[in-house]
Amino acid sequence: MRIRFLIVPVILVAGLVAMVGCSKKTTPEQTDKSALTWEMRTVERSLDSLAGGTRIIIRYPEIVEAESESTLDSINADIIHTVLERPADSVASATPDEMAERFIKNYRNYHNDFPDDTIPWTEDRKMAVATDTNGVLGLAFSITSYTGGAHPSSVTDYANYDQVSGRRYRIGDLFIEGYRETLNKAAEPYFRASRDILPTADLSAAGFTFPDGHFAVNDNFLITTDGLTFTFNPYEVAPYSLGATTFTVPYSALMDIIDPSGPLARFVAS
Repeated sequence: MRIRFLIVPVILVAGLVAMVGCSKKTTPEQTDKSALTWEMRTVERSLDSLAGGTRIIIRYPEIVEAESESTLDSINADIIHTVLERPADSVASATPDEMAERFIKNYRNYHNDFPDDTIPWTEDRKMAVATDTNGVLGLAFSITSYTGGAHPSSVTDYANYDQVSGRRYRIGDLFIEGYRETLNKAAEPYFRASRDILPTADLSAAGFTFPDGHFAVNDNFLITTDGLTFTFNPYEVAPYSLGATTFTVPYSALMDIIDPSGPLARFVAS
């Protein structure tokens, strides 16, 4: 049974420019029939009446059709949870609308305290569908924010789901037991290549800091048709000046540890 929900919210907020929109899904990596249908939601607020102004935009997919209601609800709940993570003011919000309104309110309060500061605040939260194939939904979520200080902040987080059950995959779901050491060894050459670091070069001398001084992947991964993509966000293993590091490990380098009953097996076979 396929369950379909369609909600098109309309928001009116006095004194603000507010927009909520939706668009039909795209399928950037779809090679088989998807078990899901989604529509993009947009929550936007801007305030230009104060010097400098401010703007926040939040974009994310909402699942509107799935194999079951529980799948639809599970993925949508996790999407919203992810979208609302890492608030600029460290205060949790219940909905994207509430987060947007809080952002504007904080700017008003800041401007009241520091009226001569005309630097605008901006925040862009975007969750995009990166993978929709072989029963996997892969989402890439990025935040770019500036609320004063020396520089903007930016992060990229990934989420991967089973399209039928709605389960969010953890990295341990992809590989056989005891995979970590082999995964780290397989991934390190691709990390180094992404940064033009020679195979024998000291990573710490290149500006990177890893636990115990040895390279190790994190759990921020995206399942793609080409391989497993990882991102280290700024400050995670290197100073802000080096920015984020993103690299993809092809499945051919992971064959010895891929769980034959896990989701990656379908990508290797396809």
